[in-house]
Amino acid sequence: MNTIKRDVYVLKNTIKIPIEVTKGTDAITFEFTVRDYNLPATAAAVAYAYRMGMKKPNSTLCDVSGNVISFQPSVNFFEVGNNELQIRVINGDKSLISFKEKVKCSDSMGFPDEEEEENQSLIEQIIAQSGKESGERKAADEKERSERKTADETEKSERIAADAKEKSERQKEIATERARIDQLTKMGEGSTTGDAELADIRVGNEGAKYSNAGNAVRSQTKDVPAMMDNLQSPYVDISLLEQGSLNNTGTEITSSKVLRSVEFHWNKNGKITAPSGYKIAIANYAMQSDESGQMLQVYQSATDYGGRQTSSKADGDAESRRLLIKRSDGADINAEDLKGKITTNVPGLRAMDAIENLEKKIKADLDESMDNIPIGATDVVDSMVDSGRLEKDYTSGEYVYVKKTITLDVGEYEINLYNAVLSSVGVLRVFKDKINGEVILTANKCGTYNFELKEQTVLIIVMQVSLEKNVTAGIYKAYYSIYNTSSVIIPKKYTGVDKVEKKINGVEEETKVITDNIITNVINFDAITYNISDAYTGCFVSKKGNIVANQYSENYCVTDYMVISKKGLSINLAVGNVFVALYDINKKYIANSSIELKKDNIYVPYINNAAYARFTLKAREVEKFCVVRGEKSYTIPQNDFLFTEKFMLKFSDLTPLQAVPPERLIVQKGKQTVLYMENMIKNANILPKSVSQSVLTNIGNMAYTTPSSDVADKPITYHFEDCLRRTVDETKKYSVVSAPSKDTLNVLCIGDSFTDIGTYVGTVKNDIEEDGITVNQIGNMGVSGKRHEARSGGTWEFVTTRQGRAIIVNVRGVTNLPTTGYPGTTYQDKNGFKWTVRGVTVDSNGNGKLILGSFNVDSNYGSSSSNITTDADTAANNIPTSGTLTKTSNASTGLITSSGDDTITYSGVEKIYYNPFWNPTSDELDFNYYINKWNYNSPDVVVFSIGYNDVGNGKYHTVESLAPIIAKAKVAVDRMHADYPNAKIVLNVNPLGYGGDTSNEISESMRSNNQITYYEALINEFGETTEYKSYVVVCPSFMFVDRVDAYNLKTVTIGRRISKTITTAGDVTHCNTDGMNQIADSIVAYIYYLIN
Repeated sequence: MNTIKRDVYVLKNTIKIPIEVTKGTDAITFEFTVRDYNLPATAAAVAYAYRMGMKKPNSTLCDVSGNVISFQPSVNFFEVGNNELQIRVINGDKSLISFKEKVKCSDSMGFPDEEEEENQSLIEQIIAQSGKESGERKAADEKERSERKTADETEKSERIAADAKEKSERQKEIATERARIDQLTKMGEGSTTGDAELADIRVGNEGAKYSNAGNAVRSQTKDVPAMMDNLQSPYVDISLLEQGSLNNTGTEITSSKVLRSVEFHWNKNGKITAPSGYKIAIANYAMQSDESGQMLQVYQSATDYGGRQTSSKADGDAESRRLLIKRSDGADINAEDLKGKITTNVPGLRAMDAIENLEKKIKADLDESMDNIPIGATDVVDSMVDSGRLEKDYTSGEYVYVKKTITLDVGEYEINLYNAVLSSVGVLRVFKDKINGEVILTANKCGTYNFELKEQTVLIIVMQVSLEKNVTAGIYKAYYSIYNTSSVIIPKKYTGVDKVEKKINGVEEETKVITDNIITNVINFDAITYNISDAYTGCFVSKKGNIVANQYSENYCVTDYMVISKKGLSINLAVGNVFVALYDINKKYIANSSIELKKDNIYVPYINNAAYARFTLKAREVEKFCVVRGEKSYTIPQNDFLFTEKFMLKFSDLTPLQAVPPERLIVQKGKQTVLYMENMIKNANILPKSVSQSVLTNIGNMAYTTPSSDVADKPITYHFEDCLRRTVDETKKYSVVSAPSKDTLNVLCIGDSFTDIGTYVGTVKNDIEEDGITVNQIGNMGVSGKRHEARSGGTWEFVTTRQGRAIIVNVRGVTNLPTTGYPGTTYQDKNGFKWTVRGVTVDSNGNGKLILGSFNVDSNYGSSSSNITTDADTAANNIPTSGTLTKTSNASTGLITSSGDDTITYSGVEKIYYNPFWNPTSDELDFNYYINKWNYNSPDVVVFSIGYNDVGNGKYHTVESLAPIIAKAKVAVDRMHADYPNAKIVLNVNPLGYGGDTSNEISESMRSNNQITYYEALINEFGETTEYKSYVVVCPSFMFVDRVDAYNLKTVTIGRRISKTITTAGDVTHCNTDGMNQIADSIVAYIYYLIN
């Protein structure tokens, strides 16, 4: 009950969860179970605790029971701070040292009636324990000897019985093979190879003789379909599971807590059930197109770990999945523990172990019987007593081995080690009775080794892979045979059996050649004529293998993927040129494989890994063309074949035109609004030819209005057409709003670097105050008129997790206020630790408080990583309660900012968290704590401008893949509404960067996709059809921003010989002042709509 329990290891180091205790606690027992080493019954153990700065570690004697080591630390055993705990096991003159455990010891307030108690010395503890333990160990030794003897006898009898059974079954199967051979020996003189095969095939697997070969095959295979499902195991094959998990992007990560499976597809009514004590999750994948239009398998999301059972839809589906499984108690997981315990009917996860085991057994027994057939004998000489293969697919680890146990009678034996692949320290050892018992023999290379047994003996055959350290990863194996040397072995080359084997192998090889020829000939002579008039135009395959559709591609068309054999591919063109691009088996473009063909009967040579070809044709110059796969010299017909439609790429095969207008377009009465309709197009590689809508005035790809009266609810239709003549029409809602009847509004803006810059925050305040409403800004960051809470580089985790340690200090007489925005003013305390200003709240006399955070590791406003949390905790615990802060260089720029006094005198240190909304007392997200802490009025409006760093991460997102991000947004929105139910919440979606840039961290098409997909995901969760509609609105500010002119441009002159002047964006991420003002204007309109 009052015990802290941990597993410890002495042979390998593992990931450990720190133990947390409070200084002065002595009523809790620590219990450690050694998992990878059996402790001797006579062992003693001592625990040592050490903190940096101590002259020597504290120590205490432990109780040892089996493999469990326990002790109850005294009040002074751990020092305040981070301690290292290590256990030393002593047995005679030998010692065993555990790996270090981490113990965080928090300080207590100190109690006036507490009396200091002196610890017993280690010698005194040992003396006190010795009398008690001597009796216990004696009894334990006697019990262990008795149990070991009983277990050995039981195991020995079971092995003898198993060997006898196996021998009986082997003799039965050998008799069947002998019947086959007898049938062959009865053939008359002059019989051919074919006669031998036909005679042999009439002998059934049970020795029965059939009238002809056909009956033999049909009779023995009629039940195969029905048998297949019975032979397939009802359990998940653990060889399809591996140690490790997946992170939230689907990347494989190491984990000792989770097993992940290979990919599989759900079948109809598929089901997976784990044993009690385990939980299951399913990782989901889907096919989606990349920016080039190619279909790729992309990770979507993983279900939460629920119960121990999961199932598919009734009809299953074609998407890929992966099984994730972990223990309910959170302990390390071992695949071997789950062998034969996870039931399933999913074919992709079930083992064909019944068939595989049968195949291995028949092959081994057949080889053994054929190797031991003597000339003219009717019985097989019983010479080989055992054979087998030891194999290990080794990745890492110490003391790794595989073993097999057999029982042999008295006699002289020879073991033949062959076909062995051993590690650098690998050997084959044969032990007597048990591993690490008496060594019978050791073999480190292929060869023959002899040994003698004086009595019936249990042998443990072990292939050692690694010993004291890791060795090179790989598959290590050893084949062996053991013979009784008193028997006579007659090689099969003297029996004629080798000739039979050669005939069988020859038939198999001939069959394979014939099959390959059939397949090759079918592929080689597949000639198809394509009718260009049936294909759409307006796209081509670029030199990088991408499909491009723009104003320059209207004369071209593209074929679908066509199979190319290893003999190449020939093309006949009546007129015009053609471009070809080659792809691998995964339909991924092969670099530098694009070829331009300029004359008739062109041959495209095969290159390594090529599996498919794609052609670009000038559609207006040719009506038909013909393709023949894999035969250069073949005479290509001209228009003799029917058109096969499946090979021609249609418009529907390209990324479809997708446009997402605002769920509700909201504009302010009397103020001009510009809507950039290009920003609504989701797939930017399909350029718009025309865009329009039915309410505003259209100019090119933009629309504008200056409405003179309010509109509560009006339909608006958007029309989009791309250069491929595809159209999309969307009808949505439209509203015009006026300023609400309010005297004041308390506004809190929370966000990332867009908010940290402060420009749009100030414009929101100015716009509202122009309408006669006083704005009280909430926030400790920014300057007057632009107050907010933000973190450059921040994501939704900035709001929903605590983000490490920060502090508050009292200051007086500050004259030059430090900056709080990125990169911020940095100060150094007396201990040399760097703090960057996170917030400033001072009066006109410079008296007030500074909020300081740790930027010494991550210049982008800290991190949630354990390293930064540890650094900040150490600094916060050790900073003097009063003193001087000295301005120093910033962790990001290396420069000292001009803002802020050179030195600031402070007093009083209060520990809080880096997330300003995280309550340090209750350790939870708490907006009410933040408002009350800094004496702000309750917010009327909260603007969350977060998401750029969540979705601008270099991958194509879908609504499904954004589910974890939306879940975090929901946590923030729900808590804000719970704390302030009258507050209105705006979820603002900023533009994902400069629209004319191709060197940004994500491509233009990816930015367009992700910002719109993020907007769609927010609408699905918080839109007008949800329960949030009365107090939440999603503002698509990116649709109101000019993604070219709203960014600061710079002119660069390049070229030593030929000078060119190029205009590009200076900051491809953040808008200039005009762009920030466009963001603010749209936010204000959506605030007014929500309030009204």
